[in-house]
Amino acid sequence: MHDQYLMNKNISVQYAYKKDGKGDRHGDQAERMLAAQAKAHGVQPTPATIPVGPSPAMFGAPTAAPVVPAGFGQPNGSYQNVPPPAQNRPPPPPTTPLAAPPS
Repeated sequence: MHDQYLMNKNISVQYAYKKDGKGDRHGDQAERMLAAQAKAHGVQPTPATIPVGPSPAMFGAPTAAPVVPAGFGQPNGSYQNVPPPAQNRPPPPPTTPLAAPPS
């Protein structure tokens, strides 16, 4: 999307800086050559996983299954929780007419 416009603003896309802090960017000629060789040899890069927060398992705590509130279990593939059709529903409660406002 480099040099395209999004909402009347020009988009500039650049490679990220490398971690070593020398000012080099990813995607240089050497990295493209290594990626092409890895692809030719069938090597797939593994994506890095980013932990969301500290896990109890990280501190040696036993992990338990989460408690699921009633009515929020796994779907069983049937439609038993669908309300009955309108003809089988009980009639609504009778309504009382409102009194006339005082004058």
